[in-house]
Amino acid sequence: MRPSVESVVPSPNQSFTCLDLDLPEFHNDYHKHPELELTRIVENSGKRLIGDSLERFEAGDLVLIGSGLPHQYESDRVGRSRAKVIQFSPGLFGKDFYLMPEFRRIGDLQTRAAPGLVFSSGISGKVTSLINQLFADQNEAKRALLLLEILLVLSEDRESRSLASLGYHNQVSEKSVDRLGRMIAFIDQQVDRGEPVTLEEMARVAALHPQSVSRFFHQHTGMNFQAYLQVIRVGKAARRLMETDDPISAIALDIGFASQSNFNRQFREIHKMTPSLYRKAVSPTAQRESPS
Repeated sequence: MRPSVESVVPSPNQSFTCLDLDLPEFHNDYHKHPELELTRIVENSGKRLIGDSLERFEAGDLVLIGSGLPHQYESDRVGRSRAKVIQFSPGLFGKDFYLMPEFRRIGDLQTRAAPGLVFSSGISGKVTSLINQLFADQNEAKRALLLLEILLVLSEDRESRSLASLGYHNQVSEKSVDRLGRMIAFIDQQVDRGEPVTLEEMARVAALHPQSVSRFFHQHTGMNFQAYLQVIRVGKAARRLMETDDPISAIALDIGFASQSNFNRQFREIHKMTPSLYRKAVSPTAQRESPS
């Protein structure tokens, strides 16, 4: 299932888009757009697919979707489905704006939102009134200031959680010359080729002692080398399950798993379901309208 590309065009005299959705149900195609998107579910429940993250949503769910990150919402049932959606370009306030000490947190928030962020119930409740004010206010300048205030509040949420996995979302620049960049690029290359990745090879690429590789990885990614490698492999597998009809056994072999049973176990640990159920869950049978 490859994502379609959606064109987001703000209304005249507005630099960002506000959608007050009131639908018979949420159900649209898996799509993406360059704009970031803040979606707050007001009514109904179901599942949301953000990158390769498949989770349930309820009323009050608040998610910030990064630029270019594919996503889809689908209701559990037909019934009144409401959501408030704000779409805005990464450079809405200008590049230099995010370099100002007072607003650097908003730039950091946008960076952290690259794989999608789901916010805590406390923060969701805190920004609800601000979102409602933004949708009610007819003054364009005040709406922009309210969006800025919403983003500042979101940037304070220490309980926000990333959605798409490292393996799905991670994109490494070939020009990156820093140690971690070289290591991640090498892992991506080896996994794409279905070749093994050893501590000795990683040590050579990073110019580290083999015993230091896992410690370095833990310091910079929050997980050890082997755990990171499994997340990358499973993330790449999830993308292929969504975008191709390749047999699961072939996918497991191609990305470096010695057996399908081992692949199934690792996949289930991360996605809480088997690869076959995951493929079925992310393959829509209809294309209708839902939060963008």
